[in-house]
Amino acid sequence: MSSFQMESLKVMEKFDGGNFHLWKFKMHMIFSKHGLWKFVDGSATILNDEGEMEDYNEKATKAFALLCEHFINAQLACIQYCENAKSAWETLCGSSPSKCKKGKTCLSTSTW
Repeated sequence: MSSFQMESLKVMEKFDGGNFHLWKFKMHMIFSKHGLWKFVDGSATILNDEGEMEDYNEKATKAFALLCEHFINAQLACIQYCENAKSAWETLCGSSPSKCKKGKTCLSTSTW
């Protein structure tokens, strides 16, 4: 990533449990901007060519790291055992919105 791209990532605040829907929208836009959304929604395909497989793995890792970098430590605990960006996103979207109280996201410990 260029230094310009890295600077643009620093502007967004980390998810702290509040305003999940706005944070989710911003993250979707960041993933889309960097061509990584398909690794979050699961539409990226694994190819047989070794060079393409290496590129796939690199981008999948970037997508997961990008997601993890946008959490405070207390919220990061709910996805720390996920294997990739897709499973982390599903964990967040599957449990967060329905359990919000007053705009706060409180993931139950049963999802960890």
